[in-house]
Amino acid sequence: MVDFGFIVSKNKIITHTFKRIIKELSVQRIEKYLLLTLDELSLVDLTAKGILINQMDEVSFEGPVPEVILNTVVFRKSKNKKIMKQLRMEEKITLINPINKIYPAKIYEILRYSELYDKYLLERLNSESITNCIAVSQKDSYAPWFYFSKNHKDSYLIVKNNYKSIIDKDAQKKLFYNLIKKKYAYYKIDATYKELEFKRIYCQKRGMRDWLIYDSEGRTMEEKDVVELLNYLMWYLPGLANCYMDFAYIPKTKQFYLINISGWDFRIFNKKRIAKLYLETAISYLAFRRREINHETIQY
Repeated sequence: MVDFGFIVSKNKIITHTFKRIIKELSVQRIEKYLLLTLDELSLVDLTAKGILINQMDEVSFEGPVPEVILNTVVFRKSKNKKIMKQLRMEEKITLINPINKIYPAKIYEILRYSELYDKYLLERLNSESITNCIAVSQKDSYAPWFYFSKNHKDSYLIVKNNYKSIIDKDAQKKLFYNLIKKKYAYYKIDATYKELEFKRIYCQKRGMRDWLIYDSEGRTMEEKDVVELLNYLMWYLPGLANCYMDFAYIPKTKQFYLINISGWDFRIFNKKRIAKLYLETAISYLAFRRREINHETIQY
């Protein structure tokens, strides 16, 4: 019997790291895991082909789809999205993180109408003034965000996903209008670059309203406000079990603002420590969901 299934990437480097760590966990937990891609899945009879991980062994598998599956892939093609939607509607299957792509505009709209959580949002700019502001894609949470600040009279400091550079006024204008064409929105932030800290945190569900929060080095964090924010978003994103968030933090006022939220960051597999933490937590949550399904006590 297969314990849990994982929809995995076709990227050989990511899959290699995934298999190496999942074998260790299979030994520790004495469990069997099925790794599969959508190409190997049949919705007609709910069967799949894939790689079965049984402790340190891996063998070819063909058989029933596991009842609890975690998706670790971002699907952009409409064909794959349709398959994921159909799989999600299957009563016998519990699919975790069916859609890893989150639309920032939707999240902003949800939080904007909340008296409790709108404090985490920046004010949107309607003018062309771009001194101390952040540009965020409204369509794609995987698109980079930008921070703009006037450096000197004819130059600007640009921070792109935490990488900074200096550009002249003409380049700044060109970038500004290109981002608008790409459906970016600009938000005002009352802080210079030296007064800001940009942070990315990873969030994984462990149980009912229980989340593990950690940074890019795998250091766990106690973030009560973030947990409350995540549990609020769960009402609108019920399948969400892991995500990452980018924040702009102003130490002077101890205020943080949400820049971006997205589902899956494959870069966590660049570091074994954080990759192992991710998979340990993911499997613990899959086990939690299986227990709840068997008892049929909780609705999500």
